[in-house]
Amino acid sequence: MDKPVPLISIIVPVYQVEPYIEKCFSSIDNQTFQDYECLFVDDCGKDRSMEILAGLIEASPRREQYRIIRHENNRGLSAARNSGLDSAKGNYILFIDSDDYLLPESLQLLTAPLRDDDYEVVLGRYQKITDGKITLSPVPDFPEGTPVMEKIYPMRGELWLCAHNRLVKRELFEKYQIRFIEGILWEDNPFSIKLFNSISKFCFLGDPTYAYIVRKNSICTTYSEKHYDSWLRVLEEMKQVMAESSAENRAANIRLLGSFRMRILILSQRYGVRRQLSFLKLLREKGVSEEEYRQLERKQRLLCIQHKMPDFLANLYVPVFSFLYRLFREW
Repeated sequence: MDKPVPLISIIVPVYQVEPYIEKCFSSIDNQTFQDYECLFVDDCGKDRSMEILAGLIEASPRREQYRIIRHENNRGLSAARNSGLDSAKGNYILFIDSDDYLLPESLQLLTAPLRDDDYEVVLGRYQKITDGKITLSPVPDFPEGTPVMEKIYPMRGELWLCAHNRLVKRELFEKYQIRFIEGILWEDNPFSIKLFNSISKFCFLGDPTYAYIVRKNSICTTYSEKHYDSWLRVLEEMKQVMAESSAENRAANIRLLGSFRMRILILSQRYGVRRQLSFLKLLREKGVSEEEYRQLERKQRLLCIQHKMPDFLANLYVPVFSFLYRLFREW
């Protein structure tokens, strides 16, 4: 006899998270809502993460709800999430990063709105934990009838473009061919932008449903040459989504694209002025409008000031500049 289809398929990529995997697993296993299956994707780390996880699953009274999908070699976060999607059976998908964790009633809270409406996506708030300090993501104010991307754009800096902490109807992934781009960093951005451009309604909760841990030396807090190449790929994907977007979402998509370009300018200063100028040249070649190019060029000149500062001021320049940019979002 076939097993009943679970409401939720939880997908958890696992790679080099030995210190965190027990807390992540326990946060899932102890949920007050239990109509789920959980797929752990083994991406071939070299630590004891999978050994610890196997013992935790075996000891759980809900061991039948867990599955392990194994890669033959390390393929990265995007491939792990895609492997989970290919094997998921639930009506809704929920991604969790294996060094983060859920709050005790997260699944209960995320599924509650589904009793009243057939939402395509349900999002919760975050607990963002930095060096033990907890901050809650803000509660947005959405006027009635606001297009989806107009809701998303003001919150772009608050983890809304990350893949986790949202229930997503599984049928959307096949209907709109939504997958993670493999081999790049910041893969969440094109994934989320395509997703939100494909839906007509979603629900946002006022309660926190996810604990996001900010860790030193993570992908989000360190920068390398691969980041630079990935940013360019993400820009290309964002432009493609924007070109195919509905008329009501187009204005927000254009602003989002401009915002992402500016973000790259801020971060790319770490590679020096030449890399910034090279990036600007690439943007020019890829069809940035004359007006937008001039705006970015002016901002780039401001960023170049940083290279003439003493080291102690230079180290403050980018975070201060980034803060001011977020404070005055519309440049």
